[in-house]
Amino acid sequence: MRQQWFEGRLKAIRESGESGLERTADALLALARDILAAERDHAGATSKPTLTPVQRVLLLLEQAIPGQRRSDGTAAASVRETAEAITTKIFHEARLPRLGFLETARNRLRKELRQLLEQQLPELGWSATKPLAARLVELAIERREEFADHSPAQAVAEHIEEAGAVVLPWTGPSRASGPEA
Repeated sequence: MRQQWFEGRLKAIRESGESGLERTADALLALARDILAAERDHAGATSKPTLTPVQRVLLLLEQAIPGQRRSDGTAAASVRETAEAITTKIFHEARLPRLGFLETARNRLRKELRQLLEQQLPELGWSATKPLAARLVELAIERREEFADHSPAQAVAEHIEEAGAVVLPWTGPSRASGPEA
């Protein structure tokens, strides 16, 4: 339906060649803008909601450690806590400008994430933590603005965990962390 309407407009523009080259160009430009706007509207209506930084990290962890979902569909507590800790670590680093520019900052973050993975998920072997930490640093750089805008308090306040098309309950952190703990 929409395509026929746009084709009709294009045909009308081509047939009105007598009105001048500038008017034809303006009409084609307006048609192109309308098509792009319609595509944006359609993409916005059909695309799935974006994942939060915690959910992105959780998906990477679940890919690295298969079988960590419980029978009720939620992630194991240790994996959720690790995802929250990693997101908090990346949150603090993403707010600093050096992460995207200095290789030493990226290497330091990769090493810290690898140590965090080793401490919180001992079932992951040392050889598995290296590529996972590297991918987490890539994610931090690719989605730096999202991590910088996502506060650790938001991670606790999230009530859903999304994996693909399945929406699962988010139970929040199961134990306190930080200097007060």
